[in-house]
Amino acid sequence: MQLEPEAKKSGPLASVIRLERVTRANCETWGILDGSVLPPRQLEIQPTSQCHRVCSFCSHIRRNQRGGELQPSIVASILREAQQLGTEVVNFSGGGEPLIWDSGDLAEAMAQAHGFAQVSLTTSGDQLWDDQRGSLSDLCLRVIRNCHDLLLNIPGTDDESLKRQVSGGPSWTRTRRLLESLRTFAANTSKPRIHCVVVITQDNVRKLAEIDQRFTDLGIESIYYKPFKVYEDRTPSRRVERDAILRALAKQLPSFGPSAGLSRLVANFTQDAPSPSPCWVNRLGFSLIIDPLGNGYLCTPTVGDKRYAIGNVYEGGLTGLWLGAVRFNAMHELSERSLRGGCPSDCRYHSHNSLIGSAVSGNAACLPAHTCSNAGLDDNLIGVEPRL
Repeated sequence: MQLEPEAKKSGPLASVIRLERVTRANCETWGILDGSVLPPRQLEIQPTSQCHRVCSFCSHIRRNQRGGELQPSIVASILREAQQLGTEVVNFSGGGEPLIWDSGDLAEAMAQAHGFAQVSLTTSGDQLWDDQRGSLSDLCLRVIRNCHDLLLNIPGTDDESLKRQVSGGPSWTRTRRLLESLRTFAANTSKPRIHCVVVITQDNVRKLAEIDQRFTDLGIESIYYKPFKVYEDRTPSRRVERDAILRALAKQLPSFGPSAGLSRLVANFTQDAPSPSPCWVNRLGFSLIIDPLGNGYLCTPTVGDKRYAIGNVYEGGLTGLWLGAVRFNAMHELSERSLRGGCPSDCRYHSHNSLIGSAVSGNAACLPAHTCSNAGLDDNLIGVEPRL
């Protein structure tokens, strides 16, 4: 088997290539088109399980307790192989906090990724600010010059709310100053795009309008709201179900004009849930996640579950994982699981699978090109809103 040659192209052809994965696929497509293996469009690297915070909304607290940290040499090797495979997007995230990756240099890794891919960073952002100088830190300046999209986990916009949700986190004043400085930097350099991520829990659901207004006042154009997802086996005491979120919002929304992000959340929640379908996101090879131990997974809900690990980069390298039989077996199992309705109901891939399924089944003419590039197969898959 060889890699799909079209996937190695970049630039203006990128959106066309992503659309081709859908329009050229059929019901027999399992990671291969026209005899060639589709490369992973998005690679997520979780360099460390360590974190300086304890967040009530963290969805992988127990997994982080197992430890794990990728060695700089293996990350460099992963990125070299990703470039050779034709990966278009590289996201550094947690796991733990990428900015406190002790054994490696995150800025150096991001610079390497920036040479061939669109780069995003998901972080608390705490290490991006220098308290003594009252300005962006040196680490921040090194990191964001090679970052296209910066996703900041900020669950509240007042000290009381932040203290309740984050142990070891900063004040709202410090957070606000960071956002203001990042906005100024981005305005002068055209990147990174700044996205505030708000995980909705019992601790902030009644303050979403206030959060939305404060971020909007700061000039944050992309705000991504997502319900607290519990993929680990523990009591989801802070989880808020969809109807409860809608009821809370109904009491708040009349007082202001919501951002695009909050409007999209409401729109998504008021739509009927997609019917179970095959996992086309996996079948078309859009995602590969490497955890802090070097294990590879195909989707977020399975990370840390050894039943769905497709191998380890320390043993077979990135290419070995992607081309190996274990991955293709996992792809079949996950797709069948999705079709049975066995995947978590809040997995963001459900809506993507519904869109792709319509195209694959012969309804491509009803699916505008921008739908694939902007609503189903592009920003959603790098963690940028509207990620469902």
